[in-house]
Amino acid sequence: MNELRTNIDIFIEELNRLETIKALENDIINIKSNKELVEKIKKYHLSPNQDLKLDIYSYKEIKDYKNKETNLNLLIMEINKYLNKIKKDKGCIR
Repeated sequence: MNELRTNIDIFIEELNRLETIKALENDIINIKSNKELVEKIKKYHLSPNQDLKLDIYSYKEIKDYKNKETNLNLLIMEINKYLNKIKKDKGCIR
């Protein structure tokens, strides 16, 4: 079990080194540095409405973030697909 935990920690470290992760973190910084955008996001959380949502999604910072977020989600799907294959191949299906 310790070997598994060690390998998971190594895997997480490798994920953190991916350019996609670094770029995503940079996009978050860019979003947080845009005070106008942050205020609109806060306002949206308090009172969601479609017009405000569309306004928020029109910002370049959000578009960049969402694009990278999609790429990360695709990577996660690939990892899950691989893990499911391993479980199936090793007879670990529930």
